[in-house]
Amino acid sequence: AITTRSGLVTEGPTVPNPSKPVNPEEDECVKETYTDPNHAEYNIKVPPPPPVQKPKPSIQ
Repeated sequence: AITTRSGLVTEGPTVPNPSKPVNPEEDECVKETYTDPNHAEYNIKVPPPPPVQKPKPSIQ
């Protein structure tokens, strides 16, 4: 028996076995993401962080 943090008790593995193995050669989503040059460009380029604006001191 497996007891989770929430107190749930289950028998056997908590993760069900996938009905079919995921094959990267057959998976269209994976192939499109890793072989499309347009997507590869965007994944590499990271925009610079926005400049931090310091709050102006309030004059009283």
